[in-house]
Amino acid sequence: MPVEWIKASCKAGATYDCIQIAREWPETKNLHLKVKLWLDHSPRRFTLSEKLQKVLGMKEESRSRIVAALWQYIKSNRLQDSEKRQKINLNGELLDVFPGHEKLEFHQLICLLQQHMREADPLVLEMVVDRSSINQKQYLNLPVTVHSRAHSERL
Repeated sequence: MPVEWIKASCKAGATYDCIQIAREWPETKNLHLKVKLWLDHSPRRFTLSEKLQKVLGMKEESRSRIVAALWQYIKSNRLQDSEKRQKINLNGELLDVFPGHEKLEFHQLICLLQQHMREADPLVLEMVVDRSSINQKQYLNLPVTVHSRAHSERL
């Protein structure tokens, strides 16, 4: 049963929000829950393709940090053309990411970068609620503990 939840705006500066779902199910069955939370990123974050992850050493980041990491990679590997500085000579790793191109202008590289970025993955919580262990009406508080730096920055 999908439920859409729009985070409430709070002028008091609360850093948390909650959702309540009422559901009935047979007493003999456990309830299998899967909750996906698309976290509110500011700036928006993107998950990179596996090929680009290998090159840049990052899985998820904001667009500006991805572009900065790509530029740093180009500079540290001396891929800027010596005669035409706006051109980038693709090495073996970048050829895997952008096949069919030996040289690209930086702005072309940025356009092609979009193919290797998708909206950040949601935080997925999966659990089984044992029906025999709770009363007819009971609230379940499900605290979320985040272990990765990328997710903790977004909460």
